[in-house]
Amino acid sequence: MAVSHSGAVQAQEPSAAYDGPSVETWSDRDQRIVVSQPAAGFLYDLIMRAKLVASPDEVYAILKDPNSHHIFRGIKDTLERRTLEDDGKGRRKLRIKHRALTKFLWLSVTFDTELYIWEDDNERTIRFTNARSDGFMKKFDGVWHVQPFTQQTLDNIYRKQPEHQEVQHHRFSPATALAGIQRLHHSKAQQQQTLVTLEQALAPRVKPPGPVAHLVRGLCARVLQNMMADLRMEVQRRQELEGEGAEAADSEARRLTSKKHSAASLPVASVTAARSNVFSKLHGSSNSSKSSNSRDRLWCWDRNSSSCAPWQESA
Repeated sequence: MAVSHSGAVQAQEPSAAYDGPSVETWSDRDQRIVVSQPAAGFLYDLIMRAKLVASPDEVYAILKDPNSHHIFRGIKDTLERRTLEDDGKGRRKLRIKHRALTKFLWLSVTFDTELYIWEDDNERTIRFTNARSDGFMKKFDGVWHVQPFTQQTLDNIYRKQPEHQEVQHHRFSPATALAGIQRLHHSKAQQQQTLVTLEQALAPRVKPPGPVAHLVRGLCARVLQNMMADLRMEVQRRQELEGEGAEAADSEARRLTSKKHSAASLPVASVTAARSNVFSKLHGSSNSSKSSNSRDRLWCWDRNSSSCAPWQESA
């Protein structure tokens, strides 16, 4: 069963598995969800792919955020989070306990999940598997893949590459040079676009009755749709905060620059006059007697002689 771009449920994987989509035909809101079930048993295999207008590093940072219960509506709370292994090179093993929440028909079901999680910052992958032998789920395994949204990424997923592909050599021409420049420009634009893939295998501990099994498949697809909607909202929220922060920093920099220019433009006489007023208030009695002591005199910079001279009040 699959959910197409429009959200309709399909019975099988689209035929585009051999003639896959292109970066031009895959819009920003497209997402593809496939829910399949083996002929025997009650295991559900799920695959979700979606495009996000954000860099792979931004998306990956959200997926491994310790406060995932503030991002995804299906996670009610994080009960425990422990780092079991860390090689110091971007690979970690964690044990995380979540309180999950899902809605089935008119019921809200809450259950605890405890997972082993392997994070690989270099490959931008997050694998997880069930860490409990009891509980609501018998099997809860999966992996997140965060990749640049490029034609090569789509081809590797959807198209079968020939085992022996002959390498063709083309002579240089203005047309080939222009095509290369266009591909380079398109590649730079795609650096801020990401293809997110979630592959998951689920099996509840209790086999659902026949009529309910169909509803469970729909529930699985809806859970993935909600996760992707939450991920998109978090990406947008962080981008807006980053934009507001950059705007505030620019405004503060302009204010400080303007203040600096204003202070630098004050003439020396104005600064000296201001100092004279302050000094006269502090030493009014001594100023009135016009002491000839040099340490009581006020000095200012004479531009004509390029030297300091005693301050003389104008008549």
